[in-house]
Amino acid sequence: MRKKTLKIFIVSAVLFFYFFIPNSFADSMGQSKNFNVDSNYDSVGRSEVVATLHYISEKSYFYIEDSWWNSLSSLERSQAEKNFAALGNEFDKVIYPKLTEFFGGVWEPGIDNDSRITILMTKLKANTGGYFDSCHQYLKAQCSRSNEREMIHINTDFIFNNKMKDFLAHEFQHLINWNQKERLAGFQEDTWLNEMRSEYIGSFLGYNEPYSGSILEARVKNFLDNHYNPLGEWRGEAGDYGVISLFAQYLSNQFGERVFSLMIKNSFAGITSVNKAIKEAGYSEDFDEVFSNWSLTNYYNNLAIGRGGKYGYTTSNLKTIHVSPTVNSFYSYGLVSFSETVKDWSPRWYLLENKLSNQNNSITLKIEFKSLSQGSNFKIPYMIHYKDGSYELGFINLENQVGTAYIFDFSKNVESILMVPANHSKIINFTNNDPLVSFTLKASTVVVKQPVITTISPSYGSPFGGNPVTIKGGNFQKGIKVYFGGIKSSNVNFINETSLSVVVPSHETGLVNVWIENPDGQSSIFTGGYEYKIGAVTISDGSLIRARGDYRV
Repeated sequence: MRKKTLKIFIVSAVLFFYFFIPNSFADSMGQSKNFNVDSNYDSVGRSEVVATLHYISEKSYFYIEDSWWNSLSSLERSQAEKNFAALGNEFDKVIYPKLTEFFGGVWEPGIDNDSRITILMTKLKANTGGYFDSCHQYLKAQCSRSNEREMIHINTDFIFNNKMKDFLAHEFQHLINWNQKERLAGFQEDTWLNEMRSEYIGSFLGYNEPYSGSILEARVKNFLDNHYNPLGEWRGEAGDYGVISLFAQYLSNQFGERVFSLMIKNSFAGITSVNKAIKEAGYSEDFDEVFSNWSLTNYYNNLAIGRGGKYGYTTSNLKTIHVSPTVNSFYSYGLVSFSETVKDWSPRWYLLENKLSNQNNSITLKIEFKSLSQGSNFKIPYMIHYKDGSYELGFINLENQVGTAYIFDFSKNVESILMVPANHSKIINFTNNDPLVSFTLKASTVVVKQPVITTISPSYGSPFGGNPVTIKGGNFQKGIKVYFGGIKSSNVNFINETSLSVVVPSHETGLVNVWIENPDGQSSIFTGGYEYKIGAVTISDGSLIRARGDYRV
């Protein structure tokens, strides 16, 4: 199947809508008109074409490029006219009402004082389904090449293709987005997020069924071929569409379709807009957590791993998605090192396998991370696969983008460990060439004598303290002391050498270090391991929770 790339072209302009009375157009069947087009998308680089109005529906005008129409046989023209009518009916009965109800309306009657949307069909570059150019929403005085009407551009190459309705719906979302975000909210949305909503339209309207031959199937292939592609940077390439399409599917699976409607209607842009929508949908996750979970999903894709089905796609057609990690195996004491240069929101997958033949219980896996790039903000989730079939999620705790984690009983109990580092710096104003940052990740087999904390759960609580937390790690001894920000806990329950139950003491708000000391004097510090927050409500491990308005526990 040939790849079909949907593209968008957006220009910035000054909002002026309340200071003029728009002209009124009354288009009639058979009229011809000169239209300005974008030479970057035109098949031969034209900036103007002549097109004739061939079909009028309740909500649309279908203008067809004259030179293309004249090249058709009489039989082809007859079939094209039937397709215009079918597409016009789909636009009136399905695309327009469903998308405006879900996302919000277009500017009506708009700059041309006409409630119909102009659909201009011309010959575009190969693999371009269509595009939206916001210039046409403005007066010529504001944008000289404006056609001064609400319109979208569609490629005539697909008039005889059943995916035409997908392309039309995709571009219509951009028209809605322009009205909701730029005209009404007063700012321009990040391209990747605008495109992500358009990419999800096919699933929303049921156009990806059957899956075989669908645009979603092509996007899955795009993703698997380009799974290192950054989420936010936008170049309009196949990999860009693949990654945003799969991320959109994950958002829908986890939070419901309503999250897309909420993000377009709120007064924010970029990742802040997504966070706001997730919260309004009744969920507690933020974008950092969602992205890490999605990155893990693209390796595991198994709803049975962890609680809440966070590491798998629920859509049946996406069950086969699994990215291939970089694999290293430990057969003896040793060290592996990875050095990468990456964009924001572009994960890497590393799988470390335990192949140690000498089952020395004292062997621990030490994982060290370092990024010296200015402004980097890495998150490094890792999933431990135990030999008994269980899984445990952890994060490398970082201070100034440097941190170390220890996996105790690696040789005895662990089958493998998946690490997925990604930089989470940029949250808005992504470009087509975002900056690179570098990191080094090392893993080595060592013997550790001092007590070490690997996780604290929950990792936050009220400044008043009094809440229990579970501290996991290794080399804990009976009588171990635990300090939060220098204040000693008066209630430490030793469970075993890898687990403690501790009651948190009171402390002023903020992120604090957690220090532990064994009776033999060995000690260590878990930097920034616990946060005191006003209004924090802590939930103990094993609690059942349900989001507002959601039936799922």
